[in-house]
Amino acid sequence: METIQKKQNTYKSLQELVLGDFQFSQNLEILLGQKQVISQKMFQKLNNFQVLCATICYCKNLIIFKIDLSLCHFGQEEISSIIGALKNCLQLRKISLILSQAQHSNKQKVGDNLVSALFKLNNFSNLQDITLDLRKNDITSKGASYLCQLIEKLPNLKSLSIDLEQNHVFNKGAQLLSVSISKCKYISFLSINLKHNYINDHIMLEKFKQKARKMNRAVSFQIQI
Repeated sequence: METIQKKQNTYKSLQELVLGDFQFSQNLEILLGQKQVISQKMFQKLNNFQVLCATICYCKNLIIFKIDLSLCHFGQEEISSIIGALKNCLQLRKISLILSQAQHSNKQKVGDNLVSALFKLNNFSNLQDITLDLRKNDITSKGASYLCQLIEKLPNLKSLSIDLEQNHVFNKGAQLLSVSISKCKYISFLSINLKHNYINDHIMLEKFKQKARKMNRAVSFQIQI
């Protein structure tokens, strides 16, 4: 197993982040989820989101990046901007996006548009490990197809974890995911959570297992349907 020597900083407020010694960090965690910091009114008043993206732009040495925005007010545009802010991180290998229960100012779920913003991740050719927590976002099989497009553009992935619990994915979306994942030749760990969707549990679970077995290397997989 490869060991990455890293300098790690974890920030739980935007003030900590802006004042922090982060420019040369290789491991950056920004934990703003569960309504710890952000409200839509605060975003508008203090331009916090713009500050967040501008700050991330300075982190050119990142190998590992994690951001938790669960239960915060954001959507397609904000996530696209965050991923865009990482464009200078040419060595980025691992990314974790905790985006469960995203909310607009009108308290509507953001759905498939949120997933479409993730397609920008295919610009990071060195990515080997992706974690996406997308629970409770009203994502449909169309959103699952967007994930398929992303997965197929990252053939060097070694670890993939996608949590789609409590969305609106049907059998078609789950089947598309299983096909796309089977095309990742180097995956050694796979975790897919599709619980509480509109899926035929036993049939799709077996299809995922069949695809995993056909991969070119041993795969440790956790499939929940």
